[in-house]
Amino acid sequence: MFPSNLGVLKIEKCQISKEATYDLMVAIKEKCYLKTLSLVAVSFDTESIEVLCEYLGKKSYIEELDLSDNHLEPKLFMPLLEALAGCKQLKHLSIAWNLLLENFKPP
Repeated sequence: MFPSNLGVLKIEKCQISKEATYDLMVAIKEKCYLKTLSLVAVSFDTESIEVLCEYLGKKSYIEELDLSDNHLEPKLFMPLLEALAGCKQLKHLSIAWNLLLENFKPP
């Protein structure tokens, strides 16, 4: 779906389904070595986040990541934080307009 030399992918405020987001994550994971990834206001679910985390865990090329306005709840965001911990090249992370604290109950 994507060329392997693709360095920047920005999908911002597109109304795509959760299934399309999942398929996009699988395509990125299999073939892309992105330095900039912007997924703003797309439809994430648990499966899409899992694939994105696998990608981030294996590909340390990401320098800029924008996951703003995705309404990510803490249960979806925590695995993402763990995956981001291994991204040594990451210079810019945007997570604005997510639900990181809403409905949060400390352990």
